[in-house]
Amino acid sequence: PDHPAHWKSEEGVFHSSEPYHTSQWNSRHQAGNPPAFHIPSSGPWPRLSGPPDRGHTDARAFASQDQRARHHSGEHRGLRSAHLARSTLSSCVSSPQIDSASVSRTPPGVKRERTDDSCRQLPALPQPETSDRLPLADNTYHPLHRPHWVRIFAHLPQSSLCVCMRVCKIFQRWTSLPVLWPTVDLSRLKPVAARVLAGVSKRKPRSLHLDWCGLSQKQMAWLLPRLSPNLTSFSAVGLSWSVLNAMTNCKLPASLRSLDLSWSEGVDDAAIRVVLNVPDSPRPWRLLNDLESLSLTNATITDMFVEALATHAASLHRLNLSHCQGITDKGIEAITGQTVLSKCSDSLQDFDLSGCALLTERSVVAACRCSNIQRIDVRLCESIPATVCKRFIANDGRFYMPEEKLILRK
Repeated sequence: PDHPAHWKSEEGVFHSSEPYHTSQWNSRHQAGNPPAFHIPSSGPWPRLSGPPDRGHTDARAFASQDQRARHHSGEHRGLRSAHLARSTLSSCVSSPQIDSASVSRTPPGVKRERTDDSCRQLPALPQPETSDRLPLADNTYHPLHRPHWVRIFAHLPQSSLCVCMRVCKIFQRWTSLPVLWPTVDLSRLKPVAARVLAGVSKRKPRSLHLDWCGLSQKQMAWLLPRLSPNLTSFSAVGLSWSVLNAMTNCKLPASLRSLDLSWSEGVDDAAIRVVLNVPDSPRPWRLLNDLESLSLTNATITDMFVEALATHAASLHRLNLSHCQGITDKGIEAITGQTVLSKCSDSLQDFDLSGCALLTERSVVAACRCSNIQRIDVRLCESIPATVCKRFIANDGRFYMPEEKLILRK
């Protein structure tokens, strides 16, 4: 019953006008694309080597879709009647069921080679002992392993790493390791393509610079959550608040230690409160508690934010409030702990107050009271004359002034 000459339908034995022999079918199909199976010239059909497709056990189930389409279209006109009849009665063919236990399956890692009579199993190709080797053209491996290559790549600039990525796929994978990309600078890149952001998220840098770049709000909201585990320094100089507003939705990472929002439009007390404060968190001003460097040049902040900064920023080392026209002597005295209990008076080392028009001599005296202060910049402050700074330096021997209104600790 398995032989094509004994195919049956519901009404009886099917008889074709042309005698259909397997040897004739094989000889006519040797030209062109060979079939996906083999029918021997004599003898019973071989047992199938895999699970049937859609429940069929005949050989037509293993033919490709384009071969069946050519048969139905009449490309092989010599066997047109037989093939049309065969496709019409294929749903009525009754074949014995195949036992799933008797079907031979290919074990994993072993390739199969199709021959004229059977499928012969081939052993898998030998794999290298380790995956950190570089294969060469002569089927050997380079003596240096991946850790050695990474040490070499660590001495190259990022432009040279981009050249090494074009050598091969292995170099592309090794040169993309996050250890080789601690800092990524996209400053003044306009526009920022999606593939660039995908490369940044893959490398997961610890320091990211987006100064004056053409980043959109959607791109910012997509990028920041993917850098959260490792990002420690973030610079967004010159970006508008419409772009920085994405930080209010995705929240800056808790690992952030340096934040630069200088010359950004729309950065005021309310905006900074939204970015740095987490109302639902058990630790209010969570990001402000761990910040070590904060730069808010030309921001429209007032003494209210400076007082909150003095109350919560316990680890602040560097503070840049230059060109902030809303800050007065009251805010500077709050930083040094004269009006409020300040947590950053002992940790503050670099204090930049250049360009603040409302500051007077009181701010210089208050800033010098910080125990670990190393640098005070009051240049471009019109209300603080240079003679006042010189008189202060003469009375306090701990400081000196290399430039006008620039006070440094000895």
